[in-house]
Amino acid sequence: AIVTQLTKDLPDVEGLSSYEAPQTTRVFSKDGQVVATLFVENRTTVPLDRMSPYLPKALLAVEDSRFMQHHGVDWVGVARAAVANVFFRGIDQGASTLTMQLARNLFLSFDQTLERKIKEILLASQIEKKFTKDEILELYLNQIYFGGGAYGVQAASKTYYGKNAKDLSVPEAALIAGLPQSPSNFSPLVSEKAAMHRQILVLGRMYDQKFLDYKQYRKALLEARHPTFMTKNAQEFQVLEVPYFTTWVIRQLHERYDEDLLYRGGLRIHTTVDLRMQKAAEQTVRGLISQNGPSLRADCSALVCIENKTGYVRAMCGGLGWSSNSQFNRAWQAK
Repeated sequence: AIVTQLTKDLPDVEGLSSYEAPQTTRVFSKDGQVVATLFVENRTTVPLDRMSPYLPKALLAVEDSRFMQHHGVDWVGVARAAVANVFFRGIDQGASTLTMQLARNLFLSFDQTLERKIKEILLASQIEKKFTKDEILELYLNQIYFGGGAYGVQAASKTYYGKNAKDLSVPEAALIAGLPQSPSNFSPLVSEKAAMHRQILVLGRMYDQKFLDYKQYRKALLEARHPTFMTKNAQEFQVLEVPYFTTWVIRQLHERYDEDLLYRGGLRIHTTVDLRMQKAAEQTVRGLISQNGPSLRADCSALVCIENKTGYVRAMCGGLGWSSNSQFNRAWQAK
């Protein structure tokens, strides 16, 4: 009776076939460099065949080694977790499969209640009936949070390694696959030591599950000793690369596009800004104020450079320096 009642309130998993996760919109300069990223969730969806083959293997090894055998719920894992939680109090051993995690992430809250767990099991069973294992894996790898503001493996690959998901090596794939369990603790942007410990554990699981032979395993361990993580100053973290120009562009975008499309639609917006000229414009404004400001009783300035032939704005500088305390753009906001 309880299950029947809960089933009535379940969302329809059929919608997953046309589901589109929120994706990051990117704004590009004249020569194709990213100058702004707009997102609610920083995500770029990629198909499974455009991911490193080691990514799904690493994920299955550490999160759900019986994924290919179960039908949404791993009853062997449930029994094992129940025994562990009864006989070893304080050890909260979970039994959620990848499909159950996906169901929770897409449709349910994260409340630790029996009702939510039953709904999670029912939804996972429905998802497994409607979709193939590869489709479920692809949905999971594009949906889950990987820390550092990154949702999905493509954003995570760019955030942590500055490369596409298809180009990840074995140890890199292992590190990213180890993040979903606790992104805030295992992210290398938070603790490189914790991230590397988790990475080594995942590599060990991959070897145990025969996803790696001994030679591959040893090679991956050696490579893991010399990580090349991106830093917080990397390009992916520069939401506004040339803020005076890009805030002006964003204002125009808000006038033309629905906000939901703008921040979730994964748009590619090409602009006219020339980064070389933009840099020169900023230097010019600072130099003129430094040299002539006192005599003219001026403490600020603005500059707009427009190409005569086309009318394109090639550079815009709205002040002496953009900061958290000074974001007034005199080039278009001043009267």
